[in-house]
This record gives sequence, C-alpha cells and structure tokens, in this order.
Amino acid sequence: MKLLINADDYGLSKNNIDIIVDLIKTTPLNSLSIITNTSFFDYAIKKLDNIKIDSLGIHINLTDGYPTLSKLKYIVNKKNMFKYNYLDFILLHKKKNFNLIKKEIEEEILNQVIKVLERISHKNYFIKLDSHQHIHSIPWLFEIFTKIMKKTGIKAIRFPKEKIFNNSTYLKFLKPQIFINNLKRLLIDSQLKKINIKKEYEITDFFCGILYSGITFKKELIESINISKNNNHKLAEIILHPGYINSKEHKNIKNSFKYFKFIVSKNREKEASALRNLLKEL
Repeated sequence: MKLLINADDYGLSKNNIDIIVDLIKTTPLNSLSIITNTSFFDYAIKKLDNIKIDSLGIHINLTDGYPTLSKLKYIVNKKNMFKYNYLDFILLHKKKNFNLIKKEIEEEILNQVIKVLERISHKNYFIKLDSHQHIHSIPWLFEIFTKIMKKTGIKAIRFPKEKIFNNSTYLKFLKPQIFINNLKRLLIDSQLKKINIKKEYEITDFFCGILYSGITFKKELIESINISKNNNHKLAEIILHPGYINSKEHKNIKNSFKYFKFIVSKNREKEASALRNLLKEL
C-alpha cells in the first residue's frame, strides 16, 4: 500500500510554503498539492528542489482567487475573480451558455496543469490531479479532468470518496464543524456515485480529509492512519491543510480570496503541530 499524507493548498503564501517544506523534512508528511493561481507560485516551485516527496498533486482551483488565463468572460466576476462555488458547478449545465462556460473551464484547467508540468519536467514525480474544494467530484468536471489527463499523460487522480469506518465517529457529528463537514461529504459522495472510473486511471481507493477538514489534529490524524493501514488499499491518501499564513501576510492577500477565513484559520497551525507530534505516536 502507498500511503500519502498530503498537504493541500501549497503555495498560498511564503510562510505557507516554508511551513509545508519544513513539515516534509521533519514529519511523516510525504506529499503536497500545489495551487497555481497565486503570486507565490514561482517560489513554491523553487522550494520543491529542497525536498523529497512521494507525490505531487496539481491542485486545480476554479473557486477562489484569480484565474491563470487572462480575458476570461464566463467564469469570473467583474473583479476578474472566480465566481462559482461547488453548488454552482453542480447546476451550471442548466445554463444556456453552458458550452461556452465549459470551454473556458477546460482552457483554465489545462493551463494550470501545464503551468506546473513545464516547471517540473526534469523531476520524476508521481503526479496526480486533485482540486480545491473537490470540484472534480462533479461528473461533468471529472470528465474534463480525465480528458486533460489524456492530453498531458497524467495517470492518477484523487477520488475523494470518504467512508465512515468507525461507528463511534457518529457521536462526533454533534460537533458543529464535523456536522457541517459531513454534509459536504454526503454531497460529494452523491456526485461521485455518478462517475464510472476507467481502469486506465489510478485513483485513491482510501481517502480521508473531508470529515475532519480544517480540524485534523493529532487524534484524528492517528485514527485516519490506523484505519488506512488496517485495510487492503493500493493507494491511500489523508489530506490536511497545515500550511498557515502568518499575520504579517494577511493584509497583502486578504482581497485575493473569497474564503479568507478558512485560509487564515488558526486550526492550520494546530494541524501542523499534529504532524510534528505524530512521530512520538507512530
């Protein structure tokens, strides 16, 4: 079994990048997903030279911040920022101009992928596609992702189907954050059920990261790792968001992201601490 303990959102800020790089060097964190549509992308790519990772995810972002292409018309607002969220994407096929929207989305996704591949062509990474807020779990978007995988030669993609393995977990649903996260998990699962996976793609057949999203602390992390080891999986992935943004960086990036509160959450520091303390428990 290949177990990936993955840091999502690599590239949000300089501090975010430095923290994740340090965690790769000093903790069991062995994988990261790079976000391409920030001003820190070049720095994020450069820092990859300092670390060894088992997997590099390309973290496609269509919901927050600015696109990597210019002159887009249908998927951005007047400020040229992405305007759709997960629920919007589910319903977009009902719009009269859906084909135009779809075309722009495909162009933007392809550009984000190529932007990474061009910079790491000399590296021998295990590369997979994933996405911000798991938008690729929506069937028509998943189809675009796999189409681009064929064009670029990428063979692996995150399949964020998260199961409840422990009955005692249901008691935790009384906690507001886990209750909300479980609703997201159920929504994503309802979309994934509509997708037929082809054998030519390598997918994560064990996934943890929605139920404890934003609150994957030491106890939750150990629980996820133990469950993954107790089942016969080919590719398992546990995701966290341990790369936090320090207070000095808040002002410079505040207007660049709709979901700013999640990006600057103090829980990201706690997830980083959980990784640092993990070696004592394993």
